[in-house]
Amino acid sequence: MKGLTGSSRLRVYGPPGTGKTTWLKGEVERLLRSGVPGEEIAVCSFSRAAFREFASRLAGQVPEDNLGTIHSLAYRAIGRPPLALTKDALSDWNRRVPDTWRVTPRVDGRGADLLDVMDPYEDEDSRPPGDKLYDRVVYLRNTLAPMAAWSEEERAFFQTWKAWMNATGLVDFPGMLEMALAKPGGLGARFLLVDEAQDLTPLQLLLVEKWAQGARLALVGDDDQAIYGFMGADGASFLGVPVEDELVLGQSYRVPARVQRVAENIIRRAQNRAQKRYAPRGDEGEVHLLWVPPEDPYHAVVDALERVNRGESVLFLATAKYLLEELKAELLLRGEPYANPYAPHRHAFNLFPQGARSAWEKARSFLFPNRIAADVKAWTKHVSSKVFAVKGEEARRYIESFPDEEKVGDDHPIWNVFRPEHRPHAVGRDVSWLLDHLLGNAPKTMRQSLMVALKSPEAVLQGRARVWLGTIHSVKGGEADWVYVWPGYTRKAAREHPDQLHRLFYVAATRARKGLVLMDQGKAPHAYPWPAVREEVEVDVW
Repeated sequence: MKGLTGSSRLRVYGPPGTGKTTWLKGEVERLLRSGVPGEEIAVCSFSRAAFREFASRLAGQVPEDNLGTIHSLAYRAIGRPPLALTKDALSDWNRRVPDTWRVTPRVDGRGADLLDVMDPYEDEDSRPPGDKLYDRVVYLRNTLAPMAAWSEEERAFFQTWKAWMNATGLVDFPGMLEMALAKPGGLGARFLLVDEAQDLTPLQLLLVEKWAQGARLALVGDDDQAIYGFMGADGASFLGVPVEDELVLGQSYRVPARVQRVAENIIRRAQNRAQKRYAPRGDEGEVHLLWVPPEDPYHAVVDALERVNRGESVLFLATAKYLLEELKAELLLRGEPYANPYAPHRHAFNLFPQGARSAWEKARSFLFPNRIAADVKAWTKHVSSKVFAVKGEEARRYIESFPDEEKVGDDHPIWNVFRPEHRPHAVGRDVSWLLDHLLGNAPKTMRQSLMVALKSPEAVLQGRARVWLGTIHSVKGGEADWVYVWPGYTRKAAREHPDQLHRLFYVAATRARKGLVLMDQGKAPHAYPWPAVREEVEVDVW
């Protein structure tokens, strides 16, 4: 197999499920076996998810400082200055500029995202004007657009923003790359491997080219899966990098034959792509048409839960978050929580999001079989004062007086603060009682989790969901046994280059390991036309 020992510049195409990360790990191991020191190898990626995957596989073989996302490697190279998009930094910026230039904090001090999942195809863009302006300027910087192509407002904003960053010693994400480009020298590696290279913007690829000077370079990706055009990465830059050799990973270990044929009929519609062939895995798989709109997902949920009960995983996909709202409501009515294992921190797609303490954990604290005082404190903050034997403030002070770690049994004095008629319900973990006595301003997710607990208390205790959902962008790199896809898209998405939509639905289809279910647009203003492949399709009509 071709590799960096025989080629100084290599483009590796990795169609869906063909094992791009496995190839990358294998290539690093081949280099190490050939005598190349780990210190002379660097591996980077577009996303943190891909970085975490290959970093875990390469742990101990390549120095940690030689592994990262493009931005994290650039950030190290420029000395890790403070970030411009934190709350503290932007409070200074927002005091200095007009209201229409104010920017919402995007990250915490460690660089972790503060905003919910990107949803580029929502028609109703309710973001403040300053956020929209900043994002337009970032796009122009990412695409290396000449300043003559910028609007007068965009130029004025950027000049002021850049002067402010220079004066305060701050940096934003495009600025990391721009500073790393201006810094003499590269990464000091003789071998540079780049994962998800189709998702790199022209600015990112320019930096990769700089780092690759005097080194051997492998770009690993798939232009057919380039779905971040709204960020300036349309796959064209990946295809435009001059290379000595190309390699196609030719065997998918995920996509079955019928699903692959449908997916191929989708991606062949794209005008600008590299032709490539890969073999599906051995199973034929299944493809179904299910004429269920996103506004009335009842029958789709019934179908999916039958598969879940057989031990299969299911994933619902749409182009925009709003198309998933009725699905979430239907699941909650059935006591079924929802999750997105590929974006586990995102509240929009997870009833039980990971990360910082979330409101759903207040519901779980009510259900714990072995309680401590901290558990009781968590949910009693949100109940009506009517359940207490004394005034609400006095009751909560009494509850707060117990140490957090103190064990609370059924006969603990903490329960004496409740009225006699309410005490058995509180002690006995009566979910209906708690729902009836929640304050109106109780967190929405807490209330939803308690609704689930009425039918599935174990799901809430474990923080576990059997049904997955998300936008197509949110599950890049993900997979499930069965994938349900709604074809509707917004007016905003309709303004994209058609190739972007072909790639988007190709990515959606190729998440499926066993079967693909193609559904109806409903009231969405536009619908992606499913390919006419009747021989592949079993039609389900409700």
